Amino acid sequence: MKKFILITLLIVILSGCENKNPDGTETKKTDTTKSNKISSLAPVKYKGMYFKEKENRVMTECGSGKNYLISAKGEIAILDSVFSSLQKSNPKQKLYLNAEGFSSVQEKAQGKGFDTVLVITRLIGTDTTFNCE
Repeated sequence: MKKFILITLLIVILSGCENKNPDGTETKKTDTTKSNKISSLAPVKYKGMYFKEKENRVMTECGSGKNYLISAKGEIAILDSVFSSLQKSNPKQKLYLNAEGFSSVQEKAQGKGFDTVLVITRLIGTDTTFNCE
């Protein structure tokens, strides 16, 4: 009798694990939390004036005037070299930046709190003559 109850219970548990519709087709559950996280990381285009302030890389967005700290973890090698050559001829000039990236969070240099930073994933272009400010 114990074996019969155990086998019946096992069958009920296993049959409850299947995701089937009444017509016999399987249903697939979609994980909306994963898809929302992926779509939130889609790159966004940013256009603004790039400059360095002390040790920080900063971009002031053209449309809103919002300042973004630029993360060192992004694609910034070319950006730094163009900006360095610009600074040799005119130390106070800013560089127009057209790039794709996403917002992220990184720990502050002093270790107290976090900053929202812009991670550049693709440098679309720069211009040394244009100024959107």
